[in-house]
Amino acid sequence: MHEDSPGCEFDPETRTLVATVFGTVQFTKEGIRIIPSWELSHDKTLLMVDVHPEDFNGEEISSGRLLAVIPPEAKELELDFEALNAALAQALETKEFCPAVMARGLLPEPGQDGRLKLAFKADQTAGTLREDGSMDFRERGGIHFVNEGDELGILYPPIPGTPGHDIFGTPIEPAEPQPSKAKAGQGVTSTHNDDGTTAFTASRVGVAHFLNDTLEVSELLEISGDVDYDTGNIHAEHGAVHIRGAIKSGFKVEASGDVIVDGLIEEADVTAGGLVVAGGIIMNGKNKVQAEGNVSAKFFQNALVRAGGDVIAELEISHSDIIATGSIIALGRKGIISGGHIISGSDIHAKIIGNESRSKTIVEIRLPSPRQDQLTNARNQLTEELSRLDKAIGAEDALTMLMTAPEEDRRILAELVKVRGKIQADIRTIDESIATERKALEDLLAEKQVKAEQQAFCGTEVIFSGKSLKVTEDMNAPRFHWNPQDRKIETD
Repeated sequence: MHEDSPGCEFDPETRTLVATVFGTVQFTKEGIRIIPSWELSHDKTLLMVDVHPEDFNGEEISSGRLLAVIPPEAKELELDFEALNAALAQALETKEFCPAVMARGLLPEPGQDGRLKLAFKADQTAGTLREDGSMDFRERGGIHFVNEGDELGILYPPIPGTPGHDIFGTPIEPAEPQPSKAKAGQGVTSTHNDDGTTAFTASRVGVAHFLNDTLEVSELLEISGDVDYDTGNIHAEHGAVHIRGAIKSGFKVEASGDVIVDGLIEEADVTAGGLVVAGGIIMNGKNKVQAEGNVSAKFFQNALVRAGGDVIAELEISHSDIIATGSIIALGRKGIISGGHIISGSDIHAKIIGNESRSKTIVEIRLPSPRQDQLTNARNQLTEELSRLDKAIGAEDALTMLMTAPEEDRRILAELVKVRGKIQADIRTIDESIATERKALEDLLAEKQVKAEQQAFCGTEVIFSGKSLKVTEDMNAPRFHWNPQDRKIETD
């Protein structure tokens, strides 16, 4: 018996185990345990008893026997004898144990944390999906133009919970509700109301954002027409840019916030701290659109795009080089991904992938793994150190090396051997961490998919985790996903 096993004790005179509680014998790797029939929950809000039809001698268990072994601290409680009798009857009928709740406390009702109710949707969407599947880019859910004095949201204070009590009447206090971390940033005025709420309003014209618990209105730079030789390059260090025309070939637009282009981006460079929305993007594969948020357009043609969020196309993504941390979606009127190399850190979803001319179209799911990259870099550094050490002292067996070395060199050599051993141990530890990280990534990868609602054409290549599957014949409405057990791409 394990010395910490509860419910029984060893009698040295009779050399037997003697039960100290009324309960059920359980055999474990540690030894024998007696699981008490009576149990008080850890929060003392429930007193329960496991009712068995008979004991180990085959004798029927009665309510009297159970009540005789009730925990001393529970003897003065008002017990639910109806529940006990019902459990006894069920146990006798089914010949299986039946639990009964003999006393109940009252759990505290939790309060509500403070919250911010926004007057706009905080998620950055590229547009509103119409009923016919097309994208209405004039209704952009993630771009919230505001005027001075517009209401932005109401901050509500925490609401306390209601105390409860355990079966002995001891009060149980609910967890303290936490205030919201939301705060006013630049371009926002806060007003404290008598009811404890705080109203946020815009103090200037601009674009409203709620990010990292901060509500702010960024400045808005309006360009009434095209970005061309009349305007020159645009550099907005603070806020968003709204271009009512196009960005002409060869020009640059940089903004710390969003960049909204009503017309086309034509072989131009665009960098945004927020999202980028354009009527269309036409490039030659040299210029780049880069955004920390989503990038959306009616179409992408020969585009080079890097997005920290999603990439969304209404019509088509054609012969483009796109990498998105989020999803890549083409589900509008045409909904085509054709040609080029598309990489998503989440899902790829289109109506049609590839085309009838069998142009090579690569769609890839590649999950970011900064932790694995760090581990790999650390391993490479250690491997280089080990290689240099082996060149200096040799890679032969340590004992042989020490025995054959001159006596005056043995002390230094022994220290170097210790260093080598530590490096080797560190490499083994990193290898274990890399294997764990890879397993977690494999499981996460299994949740991702490449889906063509209508068709995937021959010439399409699907890549998951570096493994490739080439579509050799046209497929109707396929879904490609990763099988982590077999480490291969499957379709259904």
